[in-house]
Amino acid sequence: MTLEELSEGLPNGLHDARIKRSTHDYEKATVKLNIEILVGLPEDPPGHTYGYRDGEIVFHRSVFCAVQVPGSNRSLQHPGSIWFTFERTQLDHCWK
Repeated sequence: MTLEELSEGLPNGLHDARIKRSTHDYEKATVKLNIEILVGLPEDPPGHTYGYRDGEIVFHRSVFCAVQVPGSNRSLQHPGSIWFTFERTQLDHCWK
């Protein structure tokens, strides 16, 4: 499953998803993101509109992972999750 397919299967996609923790296991070539996924919808009753559920995304065969520092200083000043965004990357070459 791709990130696009995952996003399409969620009520709000990965919009406003937040990363709580990331781990990279170099020996197993996996990257794991523990995230909070926004599942509340605008038509939900008050108090549930911004409901989140915990989730986990695991990338297999990942030998390299880069995380860009958030643009907002607020994310770095206070402990807690950061916003999740992704862009599809096309590889021109694969090395084995």
